[in-house]
Amino acid sequence: MFLFRVCDALSAAGVPFAIAGGYAVALHGAVRGTVDVDLVIRLDESSFTRAEQALMTLGLQPRLPVTAAEVFRFREEYIRNRNLLAWSFVNPSNPA
Repeated sequence: MFLFRVCDALSAAGVPFAIAGGYAVALHGAVRGTVDVDLVIRLDESSFTRAEQALMTLGLQPRLPVTAAEVFRFREEYIRNRNLLAWSFVNPSNPA
């Protein structure tokens, strides 16, 4: 299951994380259809960088052309001026 692969990759990279969103609700027993995995990671540059590397080992790529370091360093500007609400990754060979 993809969720387990994501969790294993983040754990192996030493990234503190929590599952949020639809999968978190489902893990608590409420059925909810979702196709994305929502994660919360520690707000420090190292966690961002290690999360990026871990997700990329699964074939995922950032949806926006910015690096983990840029997202961390400029997050306030991105939120305020560019409406960045989430840092998203996709599988370019299977965007669904």
